[in-house]
Amino acid sequence: MACSVPPSPAKATDKATFHSLFNLPADEIVFEDYSAALQEKRILIHGRLYIAQNYLCFHSIMFGTTTRVIPMRDITGLAKRNFALVFPNAIEVSVGSEKLFFTSLMTRDVAFQSIYNLWSAAKKGAVPSEASGMPGLPLCCDCCLGISRTWAL
Repeated sequence: MACSVPPSPAKATDKATFHSLFNLPADEIVFEDYSAALQEKRILIHGRLYIAQNYLCFHSIMFGTTTRVIPMRDITGLAKRNFALVFPNAIEVSVGSEKLFFTSLMTRDVAFQSIYNLWSAAKKGAVPSEASGMPGLPLCCDCCLGISRTWAL
């Protein structure tokens, strides 16, 4: 089974929402967004996870407003995880000693590959553009084969 084609930049309405939620440069490109939940202690805070050119962003209005902006260059590790030890729908993002757990992702493997591609590009100093789409890895990868891996610097 092969990976899906790398996603195209998000539609204009998503871009407007993205830029209104996060204080980022106007030329920052959002490639994808997903319904997701951020686990804070034992509570799941449902919102949207945005995968942008140089940032991974999360926004929710449950229990007040929760906004997280994570520069891709600050990510030190990525891992596919299972929620409640059973459901393969989570991604753990390490930023230094902090671990952020995003769950309730219906297409976890696709989201993981997108984050991984942009994180890899950020580590190499490459900046994807709207015209070029996301930097590609081989179209068939471990995530599509169901192999769980942890990636770290």
